[in-house]
Amino acid sequence: MERNIKILSMPVFLGIFGVSLLVHITTLCLGLTIYKDWRMVHEPLHTAVEVGGSFVAFFVAYFLIGLEGKEFNISGNRLIAAALIGMGVLDGFHAIAPIGQSFVWLHSIATFVGGALFLTVWIPEYYSNSIFLRKWPLIVTLLTLALGFVSYYYAHIFPPMLKDGLFTSTAKLLNIIGGVFFFLASLKLIMDYRQTKNIDGLLFFLHCIFFGGAAIMFDQSQLWDMPWWGWHVLRFMAYMAALYFVIKSFNTEQRVNLQRYRDQLNTAALVSETDVWGIITYVNDKFCEVSKFSREELIGKNHNVVNSGYHSEEFWRDLWLRLRSGKSWAGEICNMAKDGSLYWLQATLFPVLDHNSKIIAYTSIRVDISRQKETEGKLQHQAKLASIGEMAAGVGHEINNPLALGTGNLLRIKKILTKDKLNIPTVMKAIENVEVANERIRKIVDGLRTYARVDLDNNERVLMSSAIDQSVNLISEIYQQEGIKITKKYPNEDLYIRGSNGKVQQIMMSFISNAKHAVKGRIDSEICICVSKRNDKQLTLSVKDNGIGISEKIKDKILEPFFTTKKAGVGTGMGLGLVNVLIREMNGELIIESEEDVGSTFSVIFPLESMDGKKDFADSNSTCTEQQRSDPPPQVFALTGKALVVDDEEGIRELLVEHLEDLGLQVDEADDGITALEKVRSYKYDFICTDMKMVHMSGDEFIREALKLPNGNTKYLVITGGVSGDKMKSVENLIHGYISKPFTEELIFEALSN
Repeated sequence: MERNIKILSMPVFLGIFGVSLLVHITTLCLGLTIYKDWRMVHEPLHTAVEVGGSFVAFFVAYFLIGLEGKEFNISGNRLIAAALIGMGVLDGFHAIAPIGQSFVWLHSIATFVGGALFLTVWIPEYYSNSIFLRKWPLIVTLLTLALGFVSYYYAHIFPPMLKDGLFTSTAKLLNIIGGVFFFLASLKLIMDYRQTKNIDGLLFFLHCIFFGGAAIMFDQSQLWDMPWWGWHVLRFMAYMAALYFVIKSFNTEQRVNLQRYRDQLNTAALVSETDVWGIITYVNDKFCEVSKFSREELIGKNHNVVNSGYHSEEFWRDLWLRLRSGKSWAGEICNMAKDGSLYWLQATLFPVLDHNSKIIAYTSIRVDISRQKETEGKLQHQAKLASIGEMAAGVGHEINNPLALGTGNLLRIKKILTKDKLNIPTVMKAIENVEVANERIRKIVDGLRTYARVDLDNNERVLMSSAIDQSVNLISEIYQQEGIKITKKYPNEDLYIRGSNGKVQQIMMSFISNAKHAVKGRIDSEICICVSKRNDKQLTLSVKDNGIGISEKIKDKILEPFFTTKKAGVGTGMGLGLVNVLIREMNGELIIESEEDVGSTFSVIFPLESMDGKKDFADSNSTCTEQQRSDPPPQVFALTGKALVVDDEEGIRELLVEHLEDLGLQVDEADDGITALEKVRSYKYDFICTDMKMVHMSGDEFIREALKLPNGNTKYLVITGGVSGDKMKSVENLIHGYISKPFTEELIFEALSN
């Protein structure tokens, strides 16, 4: 990341350099002229200056090592840190040493060692990651501590530094060489600056210049005179320059980090601030992007400008009560964009307090979770369908069993009456009315079970007329009672598409529900459902109403996920946006035509499925079953062989046994799968008719076990009141036919003879 804040500007750098040069020249000139004989012996002040410099050196070194690897790297952070540590250790010993041999020796060796250590900045950068150099600050610390200890207690073993109160040539040489080292190190630092333009590095250039200048001034000074104090000032300035780097770098790092966090936050979240009255004072770019308002349109407005009306007054009252009490609030909020579209946010709102803990503003950070909410809605919808599917399968089984009993016994009564020529018109009419009622119940149960079946991921052949009939059967009576006429127009040929029967029914139910909402209260309310062949490769499914039409205000919104003009609990709960997703998943195209106060037409163009090849199991059985229920038998029924009836309800078994015997079969019966399995082990049956939902052993389990036995050419027919789609899928390749209850003798004959 490029730094936006410079620690040191060039004018400031030149000013510091000029001041240091002025100190050098001024103290040297004064010491050689006016204050030639001036001396200020002040050991406490000297100790304070040296100890202060030593601590500054340690602090700066620690900070440099801490900055390593970050964007504030000065050339050779660890090398400079080690040099500062070495000087700081030796200057610390110098500060506490008594005036004399060790006092001057420790100062001189600190200058020499410091210069030599700073000279290591010339080491090529590719060596900087070596283990030795990474441990270099620690090594220098240990070595200089040892040198300082020996110098303090055993100064007599080193060359003399003072003679007759003046510095010896050895002392001067050590300082001059150390000064040269500092100047050479400063040359490397200024070269690095010219390459990197990192002006922070100039601070350590100054540090080396100050120390180099102080070392050269040592040759022109004596203990406690004006030049002597002058080079101490220069050394102290060198340490202050380093300290200045630490302070400014730390502050800059915090500001850069803060800016980085702000940039990241602005990319990911919507940020806004308001005054205590809720008037917007700041919004970031993300807020404008999602809300579709410009910054000028938002600043100075109340936050209600994005209120969607989704949340209740109690919701907002509780939110503001919490904020005004000084607490933060977190939760999900639905807002409205400038174009009227809705979007969901995960929001965190908190008050901003002054030093007296008084609220002066409010800040909000929000993350757009609209896609997440859309996904959650789909999952919830499918979960709802799954639960309805399980319930519908169970309810369908429980209703269809007694319905089968009622229908079967009605047929028995009709047979008896016809056989005995007791054709009493009033009795026969009553029986026909009951049959009609039973058929209505059967269609509703079948439609509900099919609609709720969780087969959204199936890829099967779907007969459009059948899928539509199953949907309409669910609601036709209800709509008729409300004065809404539903008409259906089908072509003379069966038209199939490839996809999911459940998806088609969800699409139909959503279209019909929207149409009902549109025609409600209108005279001669009508919904027309039409299937037509568009061309050799496409069909068109359309749902047309004569309702209120779609207003211009919402035309562009109706395909947004979960958008609806209905109140909660009205309709299917599935917006046209999700319906459009289902259509696209089956390679369809949605076309909407509408005129206000005239009506709307929702059309879907689907690719036609070829009629070549075998039909899917579920389709072939469902359509065959529907057809056979409405057509009379064309011939006298006759079958031969032996059959086994397996059902845990005695009345159903009795009806099946009677029907099968009438068809010419010998019949055995079993009340559960375990008993049936024992019979199959001892006898080979031509036909086995079994229920699916039974105690002890279900029908699918029985079939799998029976197929392991040498049963010859036994044909298996499932006759059930309702099971889940997954259950039927698991056995569809094992059985030869399927009939749903209630059943007739004609259906049984057709299934067994096929």
